[in-house]
This record gives sequence, structure tokens and C-alpha cells, in this order.
Amino acid sequence: MFICCVSFAGLAARGQVAQEYDLKAAFLCKFALFVEWPTNAFPDAKTPITIGVLGSDPFGKSLDEVVRNEIVQKRRLDVESYSSVEGIIKLAEEKNKICHILFVSQSESGKLGRIFAGLKGRHILTVGESDRFCQSGGIIQFVMVENKVRFIINQDAAKAAKIKLSAALLDLAEKNRKR
Repeated sequence: MFICCVSFAGLAARGQVAQEYDLKAAFLCKFALFVEWPTNAFPDAKTPITIGVLGSDPFGKSLDEVVRNEIVQKRRLDVESYSSVEGIIKLAEEKNKICHILFVSQSESGKLGRIFAGLKGRHILTVGESDRFCQSGGIIQFVMVENKVRFIINQDAAKAAKIKLSAALLDLAEKNRKR
């Protein structure tokens, strides 16, 4: 069962942040279960689903640990770090290494317009936690609601990326509030 939220009540501040990013790493992995990419998003049947992190990596070892040995939609999960949108495009074009789920770090919040413009036409599920992430063109935005990690979804951005989100994922989201 995909759990939409976890309470952090009673956790120490430092532990709370670690727990929050452990949970967000698990979400990134689980999102792959609820997304349908166009067939051309994968060069071949063995291409892994790549989860990328753009900017400063807040996950530590959590994301690598969550995806280790995971198979989703008959595909292995991989993790890749990127310092720029140009790096994402370069790896895709030169090495056929495609990013499918991209976590846009808080460190990139001032560049959202440029990031989404650079990703236009690519089938990437963008996920972030910056204020106004979805309003700026991102697909999924993590939000804290009553000390619980939740998320909102920008369905228009998903449609523009030609990504289908399952009804189950849409039901779990905070009711599509604009931020």
C-alpha cells in the first residue's frame, strides 16, 4: 500500500529532516508505480527508470538505498545526479541515458522557469518542494500539511509532458491545490 503521509510529531529537529527525506525518497521510488510514460521515453525494453536529482542532493544515502534492487514496471531503478538541465539533455543525447523522474532540489528554486523551459518536450515527471513549484510548471510538489509529507499535482504539466498519472495517484494527492 502506498502511504501518503507520515507524522513527524515528537521527532528531534535533525531527525525530522532525515526522516522527511527518507520518506520523500520512498515517494520518488513509488511514483514510478503510478506513472505511464510514452513508449518513446525508453530506448529499449531493458532501459531502467532513472530517478534524477537536480542541484544539491538532500537525500544523503536514502535515495540510493530505496532504489537498490528495485524493479518497477519490469525495469530496474537507477539514480543519477545532475548539476544542470543541460547535463540532463547531454546525457540523453550523447549516451541515451534518459531521466524519467526528476527531483528538482530546493537549491534550484530560483531557476524553475529556465529548468522547465529546458525540459519542454521531454517525458520527465518533475518533482520538487519549492514554493510555487507546480505553479511554475512542475508536475508534483511535496508539501507539509500538519507535519505530514503530502503532495499536490499539476495535471496540466503532466499532460504537457505526455505522462499519464494513475487515478490512484491523483486520489492520494492533496486536492490539486494551486500553490
